[in-house]
Amino acid sequence: MTSLKAHLRKSSERGRRPWLFERQKEENDLIQNSNPEKKPHTLKTVFVNKWAVRIYAFLIFVVVWQIVGQTQNALIFAPPVSVVQRFIQLCTDTGLTLPSATLITVETVIIGFIPAVIIGVPTGILVGRSRTAEYSLDAYINLIYAIPIITLIPLFIVWFGSNFFSSYFLVFVASIFPVIINSIAGAKNVRASLLETGRSFGFGGGAGLWRRIIFPASLPYIMAGLRIGAGHAVIGAILAEIFMYTKGLGFLIEDGASLYDTSEVISAVIVTILLGVLLTEFVKYFERRVSVWSTAESYTE
Repeated sequence: MTSLKAHLRKSSERGRRPWLFERQKEENDLIQNSNPEKKPHTLKTVFVNKWAVRIYAFLIFVVVWQIVGQTQNALIFAPPVSVVQRFIQLCTDTGLTLPSATLITVETVIIGFIPAVIIGVPTGILVGRSRTAEYSLDAYINLIYAIPIITLIPLFIVWFGSNFFSSYFLVFVASIFPVIINSIAGAKNVRASLLETGRSFGFGGGAGLWRRIIFPASLPYIMAGLRIGAGHAVIGAILAEIFMYTKGLGFLIEDGASLYDTSEVISAVIVTILLGVLLTEFVKYFERRVSVWSTAESYTE
């Protein structure tokens, strides 16, 4: 009896307000269709997936590389199979192996890049906020940054010799100027309203204003400089190892080129690319950890 009354009430309501039931039906259909678990995996959705497209593009590249490599001299253009075989041989060979060369290059990058960050960030913020520092250092910073880093290698060899210290110093010089220039841009772009807010809270013009307002507001620019500087650090380390004959990935690249061993060169280049990508991703991870207050970052996540 109760179920009959409910059915009659529902029927009467549907008769009086048919638009309400039609709207509820449309909403239910929309929710059901928007559920990703119930969507069929059609051929179109598989090919639209960005990772699937990247994998397909990589496989096509490797296949084309293998086909072209088989028609060329292996000394000039090694196919992927030869590169993989040489890669395994370099990892298990005696002497300077690929893992040991990678560790040496990582050490060179870290020893040269960390002082560049420690010195470059405060210098950039100081130049960006102080007219005296800007007038004194800005011209020299832009002048040295415009010099191709490879042209400084002969000077470093004459001054310091072909040793690891020259490699560390080259990495330092290659990576410090992107950090300084981006830190300057960040310090210059601090909004005046933030400075006024800081002064109204009693920070004044002392260390509190620099630590609580200027540095956090400049942090996105600083992190961009760190990402660029990390890439320049890897480039500086490879150049130092090639031209100064210090051990590392650059030494393997030079050794393979002198012996016309393109498989060795490509293996070392692939590891160098992975090293640069991992270092950049580490800087991005550090940026996410430090810039948790950033509104833009929180929206993208």
